[in-house]
Amino acid sequence: MGKFYCTIKKHINIILSGLIIFCVLSVSALITLKYIDHTEADNIIMNDKDLKNITADDIIMNDKDLKNITAEDLKETELTVADTLNNSDYPLIARLPERDIYLYGLNKSKFSFTGVILKQGSHIQTFKWNYLTARLILPKIKVADYDHDGTDEVLIILDTASGTGVAIEELHILEPRNDGLYDDIEFLPDDYINQLNSNIQYNYNKEENKFIFNIGNNKYEMDTANKFKNWTFKNITYGTIIYFDTDNIIQITAAPGYLFKEIVSPQFFSAIKAKVNYNNGEFKLSDFEFKENPLPPLR
Repeated sequence: MGKFYCTIKKHINIILSGLIIFCVLSVSALITLKYIDHTEADNIIMNDKDLKNITADDIIMNDKDLKNITAEDLKETELTVADTLNNSDYPLIARLPERDIYLYGLNKSKFSFTGVILKQGSHIQTFKWNYLTARLILPKIKVADYDHDGTDEVLIILDTASGTGVAIEELHILEPRNDGLYDDIEFLPDDYINQLNSNIQYNYNKEENKFIFNIGNNKYEMDTANKFKNWTFKNITYGTIIYFDTDNIIQITAAPGYLFKEIVSPQFFSAIKAKVNYNNGEFKLSDFEFKENPLPPLR
């Protein structure tokens, strides 16, 4: 009986020791995770080797990456493509040779797609912009007098977010300064979403399964699929599908996201187009149009 008791006691001690070791390792892991979170490297996928060797210079988009760039670093003359993107730390992503304007992406941390360098003549200016997504759509760049003040501005459109039900472009206008550099004026999402909400009124007629939009003096009616009649409509949101165009005028295309209680993801089956007016560093939407299906294709 004494031998049996000793054996049981031995096994209990082994189990308790295992539990203590497990708890210590768990606490250590939590502390390590907390430390990693504060390295500002949340978006970097790291293995054990990466963690042991990481330094401040490895963190995506630190100031040193942008501040130390010289004209000698910006050697590319041909626009990058998928096959050549990672052959250079500074791929050429947009250009206007007739204006001696070249736009380069910071690509030291491969596929980070954050950090843009504008080179015009002898001037170099850097911006902390996201400039590409996995779809590898290069920025668009144009020069014109958008505010009709007698001085040309540089307009840049960036593809900054993509995924299922997400396609977002950014609009930047660069205002020239006396020192040869530019002030960056961005059409911020909060700005255009507020303008869309204030200019567009809508109502859903469940009995007729129809949406009614009032935009300025215009009224639009849109029938929807029968399945929506069985769902509970909540509201419409903007911001997950946004395009900008600059053929003759600046124009925004926003796809309303129709939210229903029974499903998580917004539904898309129409688009709002509007003219983007730029003046005195501000953007204002006008000339709204409502478009039913088809939804603007993902570019």
